[in-house]
Amino acid sequence: MSDESWSPREILDNDAMTDRLLHGKPAPKFMRVVAILETMWDWRAMTSSAGYTEAPRYFRIHRENYSGRRLYKLVGPNAKLLVTNACRELASGPEKHGRPDPIWLGENLRIIDGVGGTLPGGGIVPDREWPPIDVLLVCGGVAQKTYKACGYTPRAARVIEIPHPAARMVWTKQFIENTARRIQGSC
Repeated sequence: MSDESWSPREILDNDAMTDRLLHGKPAPKFMRVVAILETMWDWRAMTSSAGYTEAPRYFRIHRENYSGRRLYKLVGPNAKLLVTNACRELASGPEKHGRPDPIWLGENLRIIDGVGGTLPGGGIVPDREWPPIDVLLVCGGVAQKTYKACGYTPRAARVIEIPHPAARMVWTKQFIENTARRIQGSC
């Protein structure tokens, strides 16, 4: 089964199992990285055809996606990367944008960061013992404004603001190398 067909819960359960069961050896230390992007593009209606009417709360971005390729390069091979969005709507194309939703983003971060309790928008955080986020990448202006408005403070993460991974004319080779060093040197 490929990563693209797994639900977010199955992805995280598989990661935890893999960490514990690597041939009886201690699991290597992986950095938990969460990237906040702006809006999820419903490319070829793949997300909506899977039953989603809004963006999933968190997901694994595909390595061949333009933003995904850059994010994986930045976080390096010893990181587990999840993505959440500042906007809950699914956009029909890369030029479309959703409405920033600080309450929804704050709920998503509480879930991913393993904080228990009741969500501000209603509902209960799933009963999970997830490790805290190590690095929180806040990508682009919309995500940065929405993150500040959501008021969530991570349990242990170092928060790093960067340009959106798909931004043009910002990501020079030197800028990528410097940003990768900042991210990978966080833990």
